[in-house]
Amino acid sequence: MANIMIITNFDAEVALEAAHIIPYSETENNHPSNGLLLRADLHTLFD
Repeated sequence: MANIMIITNFDAEVALEAAHIIPYSETENNHPSNGLLLRADLHTLFD
């Protein structure tokens, strides 16, 4: 089965990035609960 995003039909493995929900500079928190896995373009918009 391919790793294709359901909504965008995009190849998921090509452009995924981890994003902090609360900026690391404010909390120094790298715990997974402070993260989101986003497509690179959405990560840029989220930041």
